[in-house]
Amino acid sequence: MSFGTRVGVAVFAVVLGSGLVLARADEKASKAADAKAEAKATAEKSARAEADKAADKATATAEKASAKGDAKVAGEAKEAKETKKAVKLVQPWNKLTSLTEEQKDKINAIHQKALAETNAIKKREKTEIEALLTDEQKSELREIAAQEKKADAEKKSLKKADDKQEADKAAPKADEKKKAAKDAA
Repeated sequence: MSFGTRVGVAVFAVVLGSGLVLARADEKASKAADAKAEAKATAEKSARAEADKAADKATATAEKASAKGDAKVAGEAKEAKETKKAVKLVQPWNKLTSLTEEQKDKINAIHQKALAETNAIKKREKTEIEALLTDEQKSELREIAAQEKKADAEKKSLKKADDKQEADKAAPKADEKKKAAKDAA
């Protein structure tokens, strides 16, 4: 075998080897994302089961209270049952007024699954791209992420300060309204 052929075979082996490494890293990231999504789904099912148990208990309490004639306890139990499945849907699904609770739950499950898949794809993309970067580029990327995190923290702190100022301005107005209502009564 000539020298050129051996070099070509060696280059091919290196390229093939790095491709296999990337494929294995991709497979590991995909499995990790699947496991995370499955754990999240299990946690959601558990939370729903807990909410169902609480609602059943509230219903039983309401029935007992109404049998005894305790309207206040019955009302509180009824409210607890009504808020048991407060699934918050995203647009445009949240605008549909005729959805059943079962449909809402299924839509929410589909949405959560899609979010998990999207996050897995983004994570896999990041892993594959970072595998192409040099150590210097990875370091630069970490610095950029740290700067963005710091900027986000500053924005949050400014927003909290603005919200506090608005609340402080609104408090005297609310007190004036209460006083005016008292004087009118």
